[in-house]
Amino acid sequence: MMMSSPSLHVVIVPIFSTGAQDSEGKSTDLVVPFIDRIREHPLSQGSLTFSTARLDTIPADEPSGTPQLVVAFPMTGGTEAETLRLLAQYPNDPIVMLSRPIANSFPACLETLAQLGNMGKRAFLYQTHLPSFPAAFLEACTLSRTHLHMRAARIGLLGEPSAWLVATPDLAAVPALMKRWGPEYAQLPLGRVIQAYTSLSAEELAEASLIAHRMQARAEEVSEPDETEMVKAARFYLATKKVIQAACLHGFTIQCFELLSALRTTGCLAVSMLNDEGVPAGCEGDLAPILTMMLVRCATGQASFMANLLSVEILDDARAKLAVAHCTIPLCMTQRFTLRSHFESGKHVAIQGRLEDGAYTLVRIGGPQFDQIAAVDVTLHASDSPSEVCCRTQCEITAPRAFAEKWIERPLGNHIILAKGHFARLLVQYATHFAQAQPMEY
Repeated sequence: MMMSSPSLHVVIVPIFSTGAQDSEGKSTDLVVPFIDRIREHPLSQGSLTFSTARLDTIPADEPSGTPQLVVAFPMTGGTEAETLRLLAQYPNDPIVMLSRPIANSFPACLETLAQLGNMGKRAFLYQTHLPSFPAAFLEACTLSRTHLHMRAARIGLLGEPSAWLVATPDLAAVPALMKRWGPEYAQLPLGRVIQAYTSLSAEELAEASLIAHRMQARAEEVSEPDETEMVKAARFYLATKKVIQAACLHGFTIQCFELLSALRTTGCLAVSMLNDEGVPAGCEGDLAPILTMMLVRCATGQASFMANLLSVEILDDARAKLAVAHCTIPLCMTQRFTLRSHFESGKHVAIQGRLEDGAYTLVRIGGPQFDQIAAVDVTLHASDSPSEVCCRTQCEITAPRAFAEKWIERPLGNHIILAKGHFARLLVQYATHFAQAQPMEY
């Protein structure tokens, strides 16, 4: 079940003390210049929209169903009680407030923040006259949008974690560990997907054949897989999609190696296609990586690449080279791709994608309580001559040497997540503010 693209509508509400509004004119007009500054900032994104409303005209919700963040803007002193009433009516987490350097706006905000702290509420205050205001405020809105979408997400485990994932927490604890970051969690037997695969209708089998032909036509090259293998992989995509839709899952990880014996196919194509459709999908039943992929999706709207970290080589005093690979990748992250066999089995279908070089973020949630995060901005270099003794999609990453050494010293697991763009700081902020997770220091 695809999540809607992460979005947020921000309503800024000016609050005046009794009589002050009449002396300053129409209250919402005073907010428009601040909204214009925000919209003109380079960091302003299409997923964030802004408006202003009086206290008595705040819309109950956006007609489109877009989550709404109500921002309190005490314009004068004497507004503390009214601000608290507004924030009780619209209990966002975190609470976001604005101030200006006149009319005792800032002192009123400080008193209100003190009481919010006494109540155990999380709140951020931004001073609108500062040059840093637009960027800082946009960052707060993005964190709020991420939190709202993470709390609405539902992540599933199809089957069990693979036997070699020995750092996986006890499954009985996983629902609480997921909820710490926002999402709900459900575990489904792998047999449910297998049953769906074996009971596809004639119409669905015909659709699988069409999907297989389309994928072959899109590929730069089809190497090992024949038409039969492609149709089986497409059938598994349709079966998996049916199961996750029926279970209301927004993301999932699957015990994919069991498919080699159970169905004589792989999940690589299904995982790739569902990631392309906005459903974070991971491999091997690994739980922390799929939670990480969901965080990337909710924070940035992007698909991400779950990969094995193959090696770490120190280049000089400042840099290290990391080699990564896996047998599936969202096609939306590739410039071109070849349909290959699965590396470990030498059979069925996998994807050898060529990523675009440039700025990426490497990130991974981990720890015994999912209470740690490692995130770093890196530079990716795709492999134009992939090795035949590694998983099919391969690339190299240039990362800070200190990060690489710390990862070798205290890794959070084998799998890492890569996504295009530099946003490590945003993910760490979410981890510390909302999940009380400890960032890796390097």
